[in-house]
Amino acid sequence: MKITRSWLEDYLDISAKTEEICHELTMAGLEVDEVSKIDNDDLIDIDLTPNRSDCLSVYGIARELNIINEKYKKKLRDDNSSSFNFCENKKINFIINDRTVCPRYSYMYLKNISTSYNIPENIKIRLKHAGINLIHPIVDILNYVMLDFGQPMHAYDADKINGDISIRFAKKDEMIKALDGNEYKLSDENIIISDSNEIISLAGIIGSESSAVTSKTKNIIVESAFFDPNLLANKARKLKL
Repeated sequence: MKITRSWLEDYLDISAKTEEICHELTMAGLEVDEVSKIDNDDLIDIDLTPNRSDCLSVYGIARELNIINEKYKKKLRDDNSSSFNFCENKKINFIINDRTVCPRYSYMYLKNISTSYNIPENIKIRLKHAGINLIHPIVDILNYVMLDFGQPMHAYDADKINGDISIRFAKKDEMIKALDGNEYKLSDENIIISDSNEIISLAGIIGSESSAVTSKTKNIIVESAFFDPNLLANKARKLKL
């Protein structure tokens, strides 16, 4: 995971040198692989073990530093959020076949989104430094929220989805053409999200090309869900994703 010192400073007052920060993180079990200078900033590459998903975000790393040493003091953050009339209370029928697999599934419907909207330049730069490509304003913001606060979400082109949306296990040998352009043969252990016609996402792992957001997308469904971690474990690795 790659984060910049300046991004950490959004959350913490930091007087220590970057080398000292990296040493303390490494001693706490969050090994720092590399530190490099980039655009008058320090880019910190942290190698996390699977049991530390609480640190898969800038906020998580900042919280850890605050716990390690009280000299890393939390900053009070102003709420500068603004409201725009993009949300529509559109009823979409979701079918969850097994609540133990997916106890919580929520969505937001956004209408008439234009790619002419620009995300702030500092967000573009931070995504670039983290190794994330710019795709679409909404997708970019969702990626930023994931890196910043640790909440993964997914965006679907709403106009490419047909009928009800189901959260279920895949059928044996069911196929998905994923966002990376590759096709994957699934087993009945894979949790998938599908519409009435096809798979639109491999839950918690990767979306389908068929429902991908592009520069032509106007209406978007934003998904935020919780899937049983034990049922997702090793599934991406088995598919060589």
